[in-house]
Amino acid sequence: SYAYYPAFVDWKGSVSIGYDTSIKLMEEIILSYAHFGVHKFLIIDGGVSTQNPMHILSQEMLRKHGLNVATTNIGGLEKKAKEEVCSQRRGGHGDESETSCMLFIRPDLVHMEKAVEEYIMPVPGAVVDGTVKVFLGSKMRTPHGINGNSTLATKEKGEYILNAMIDGIVEFLESFAAL
Repeated sequence: SYAYYPAFVDWKGSVSIGYDTSIKLMEEIILSYAHFGVHKFLIIDGGVSTQNPMHILSQEMLRKHGLNVATTNIGGLEKKAKEEVCSQRRGGHGDESETSCMLFIRPDLVHMEKAVEEYIMPVPGAVVDGTVKVFLGSKMRTPHGINGNSTLATKEKGEYILNAMIDGIVEFLESFAAL
């Protein structure tokens, strides 16, 4: 998965390509499929920093090529389910919900003995009551790369969140098919 991940460039092994390269890469892949008659696409995007480039891609593919390109919003897909099963005070990367999802998908890759609770300190006024009021670029600067409480993660929470996300995607696809 190569995409625009600027918050993680200081972590060993992390790769981030430019937002413009990310857009161009996806555009070329989509145009390859469009050549064979595909005119609707859904990009299942599980990132946060990747959203803005994919939104631009969606708009430009419709404007330049008449292609409908939808892209998921991870925060929107998981929001309700996450609120129902997670208890951390706030989260972001490697948090209760993300770690729970990984426990369900690939428990062999999760080392719960290394789970921690740590938070990025937001700039006062930027996020108020969970609502982003002002966007400010940032980097992952916690000691372990966690923004949340991964110690609260369980496989069952991950299964619940992922199934809710799948249900949301299926609901969208049923409407998208009718376009």
